[in-house]
Amino acid sequence: MKARKSCFILTVMVFLTGLFSGCSFGGTGTKYIMLGSSPATSVVYPFGVAVAEAIMKAYPEYSVTVTETTGSVGAAQQLQPGNASLELANVVLFSTYESYKGIGSFEGDPNPDARELWCYEVNQNTFCVSEESGIKSLQELDGKRFNPGGTGTAAAVICKAVLDVLGVKPNYFEAGQADAADAYADRQIVGTTKLGPPPDSYILQLNATLPVRILTIPNDTVEKVVQQFAYITSVTVPAKSKYDWIDYDYQTVATLLGYQTSVGLLTQEDGYKFMSAICSEEGKKSIYAAYPMAAQYDVLDLTLRSAVPLHPGTVQYLVEKGYKVPENIIPPEYVPVK
Repeated sequence: MKARKSCFILTVMVFLTGLFSGCSFGGTGTKYIMLGSSPATSVVYPFGVAVAEAIMKAYPEYSVTVTETTGSVGAAQQLQPGNASLELANVVLFSTYESYKGIGSFEGDPNPDARELWCYEVNQNTFCVSEESGIKSLQELDGKRFNPGGTGTAAAVICKAVLDVLGVKPNYFEAGQADAADAYADRQIVGTTKLGPPPDSYILQLNATLPVRILTIPNDTVEKVVQQFAYITSVTVPAKSKYDWIDYDYQTVATLLGYQTSVGLLTQEDGYKFMSAICSEEGKKSIYAAYPMAAQYDVLDLTLRSAVPLHPGTVQYLVEKGYKVPENIIPPEYVPVK
């Protein structure tokens, strides 16, 4: 409340600098929204830009600014109540769940106000090794020099969770993606993992350096991991469908990719309008043009698979469209609309 009061006092400064968001100015009724997207180098950055444009085209009262974040963990931190610098952000469900529960990267700092606006993509964690390593199963990673994914990323945490279930203990090479790619090229490590929608440019880069084999996760292991972690699902990728040199089906785990907010940052009406904008035929057309992979999935079906409570505006939209929303993801602040 104090921050909002200050915002009204400094309306002229806010208008000139754009340093604050979510405030209305004078009689214009404009509401300024800061949307955190992935880094501009990411393949999903255009999705965030298209979302902002869809919202502003459908509802001109909003002015949405797209800004880069450092990744899912950083974006979720920027949505923490009392310290929020964004109204909504692109975050993998894995990080939203950790933030909500106060575990993992958010150990001791839970955000029970975390809310999922929508999910739009299935981000799979792909386990890669070099063909020349001769490794053909996850079990063979035991004792091998292996990068679990970029340091501090969801990929690394999910990788370790899978290998822990299997009882596999690699000699982990902890590093960021760029350093891991160099280590792979120099044969210092046998492989790595990457979280993202396929075909992933990072994996294509690795394969151009040294031919890549993608490892499959056994059914029983996938089932155990999915049961243990609410934010993880499974996916099977048909041969040659994503990587033309992979001539076999492979199974792996995945987490959903979506947009997170927190209680108090967006009203129920805001959330409802945002959902209406991105799910309209015009909205979907522009989003699919910017990010074609989004067309593979039904946003509403994916959103109903959220592991954290939904935003009340999202619930309102789903109910209006005739969906039954599970009780465990209906937030207490949701107000039914007759």
